Amino acid sequence: MRFWLAATIVASLLLGGCSSKGEPIGSVGTSGILFKDQLETLAFDDEEMGVTCYFSVIDRKLSMSDPSDSQIQCVKLGPTTGKLEGKSDIFTQSKSMLRSTKVDRQVDLKRNVLIYVSYTPTKVEEVTKHGMSVVPIAK
Repeated sequence: MRFWLAATIVASLLLGGCSSKGEPIGSVGTSGILFKDQLETLAFDDEEMGVTCYFSVIDRKLSMSDPSDSQIQCVKLGPTTGKLEGKSDIFTQSKSMLRSTKVDRQVDLKRNVLIYVSYTPTKVEEVTKHGMSVVPIAK
């Protein structure tokens, strides 16, 4: 049992940020005595829609508890070059061996908005945390 616990901790530390696709913007030290938790701000572009999304994640060192909370805010900064359609998994940010934050794009043509939904699907019995941002689009 101790071997698996140690192996899980080591794997989580080694794999925690390996498949990051978000562009680091900044971070803030939050809590912790020896190993400070970091609240990281990351950005990614949805180039087809001319939208940039910013989101925050908690980087918790040497901890088996990996918060699945995430916040997202998106803003239209450029022209729309792609087809206005929903798209699953437009962004994935690996958080640990067990979790990754994902973002899907939805389109509400009736109201002329793009909806970005961030969520962290889990492989354990737990409530999935999520966030949402709405971006108006020109007619």
